[in-house]
Amino acid sequence: MTGSARRDRMQPDLLRLEAAFRERLLDELRKCAAGAWGLFGQNDAALASSFGSASLKRFVRDEVRELLDMTSEIQELRDQLGFAEPYPLCERLKSYRRLRGSNVPGESNLAKKFLDEIEAG
Repeated sequence: MTGSARRDRMQPDLLRLEAAFRERLLDELRKCAAGAWGLFGQNDAALASSFGSASLKRFVRDEVRELLDMTSEIQELRDQLGFAEPYPLCERLKSYRRLRGSNVPGESNLAKKFLDEIEAG
């Protein structure tokens, strides 16, 4: 299979995966805005120190873990296809997940802010 044929086959897969990610992200943001925590990982350090980092996974909802796994899949496909830029929604989620500190809004407020950003385009 030529590189061009492989690229033509992979491009629709990437588009489907990015669309599925967007839908899942919106769903998880709505859940988080309504009070479900874990999407932004703000409690991960406290949970890891209390229960050990190995057991941290049991506190992360499956939907959140799957969404985070999708970011890796999307980036891998984008790399294989030669895209220089990462998928913006994945990067924005990662940047929100890196926010830490006493002045950072809680997860529900971050979710509302992220939803507003997405709706604004």
